[in-house]
Amino acid sequence: MSSRRLPETTAYVRVTGQSWQKGTIEGEVTAGNFEWQFQWRFTAEKTLILEPSQGRALIQEPLHRFL
Repeated sequence: MSSRRLPETTAYVRVTGQSWQKGTIEGEVTAGNFEWQFQWRFTAEKTLILEPSQGRALIQEPLHRFL
Protein backbone atom coordinates (compact mmCIF):
# COMPACT_ATOMS: atom_id res chain seq x y z
CA MET A 1 0.00 0.00 0.00
CA SER A 2 1.58 3.27 -1.10
CA SER A 3 0.95 6.50 0.71
CA ARG A 4 0.55 9.15 -1.95
CA ARG A 5 0.43 12.75 -0.95
CA LEU A 6 -2.24 14.91 -2.47
CA PRO A 7 -0.98 17.88 -4.46
CA GLU A 8 -0.89 21.13 -2.53
CA THR A 9 -1.37 24.68 -3.78
CA THR A 10 -1.02 27.88 -1.78
CA ALA A 11 -3.76 30.45 -2.35
CA TYR A 12 -3.08 34.14 -1.91
CA VAL A 13 -5.94 36.47 -0.94
CA ARG A 14 -5.75 40.21 -1.48
CA VAL A 15 -8.47 42.57 -0.28
CA THR A 16 -8.84 45.46 -2.72
CA GLY A 17 -11.80 47.24 -1.17
CA GLN A 18 -14.30 47.16 1.63
CA SER A 19 -17.42 49.04 2.61
CA TRP A 20 -18.73 48.57 6.11
CA GLN A 21 -21.80 50.66 5.20
CA LYS A 22 -22.70 48.35 2.26
CA GLY A 23 -21.46 45.24 4.07
CA THR A 24 -19.02 44.14 1.35
CA ILE A 25 -15.40 43.08 0.97
CA GLU A 26 -13.88 42.79 -2.51
CA GLY A 27 -10.63 41.28 -3.60
CA GLU A 28 -8.75 38.71 -5.59
CA VAL A 29 -7.47 35.20 -5.01
CA THR A 30 -4.57 33.60 -6.87
CA ALA A 31 -3.67 29.92 -6.64
CA GLY A 32 -1.37 28.22 -9.10
CA ASN A 33 -2.41 29.33 -12.58
CA PHE A 34 -5.89 30.41 -11.45
CA GLU A 35 -7.07 33.89 -10.51
CA TRP A 36 -10.50 34.89 -9.21
CA GLN A 37 -12.19 38.13 -8.29
CA PHE A 38 -14.50 37.92 -5.29
CA GLN A 39 -17.10 39.96 -3.51
CA TRP A 40 -18.32 38.90 -0.10
CA ARG A 41 -21.56 40.42 1.13
CA PHE A 42 -21.51 39.88 4.87
CA THR A 43 -24.87 41.39 5.69
CA ALA A 44 -27.86 39.16 6.48
CA GLU A 45 -27.59 36.93 3.38
CA LYS A 46 -23.78 36.36 3.59
CA THR A 47 -23.24 35.86 -0.14
CA LEU A 48 -19.90 35.03 -1.76
CA ILE A 49 -19.54 35.85 -5.47
CA LEU A 50 -16.54 34.37 -7.33
CA GLU A 51 -15.62 35.03 -10.96
CA PRO A 52 -14.72 33.36 -13.24
CA SER A 53 -16.62 30.16 -12.62
CA GLN A 54 -13.75 27.92 -13.82
CA GLY A 55 -12.11 26.35 -10.78
CA ARG A 56 -14.50 28.06 -8.37
CA ALA A 57 -15.12 24.82 -6.44
CA LEU A 58 -11.41 24.67 -5.57
CA ILE A 59 -11.43 27.94 -3.66
CA GLN A 60 -15.03 28.60 -2.56
CA GLU A 61 -15.03 26.57 0.67
CA PRO A 62 -11.55 27.63 1.84
CA LEU A 63 -12.34 31.27 1.07
CA HIS A 64 -15.54 31.02 3.11
CA ARG A 65 -13.43 29.80 6.04
CA PHE A 66 -10.99 32.68 5.57
CA LEU A 67 -13.72 35.34 5.41
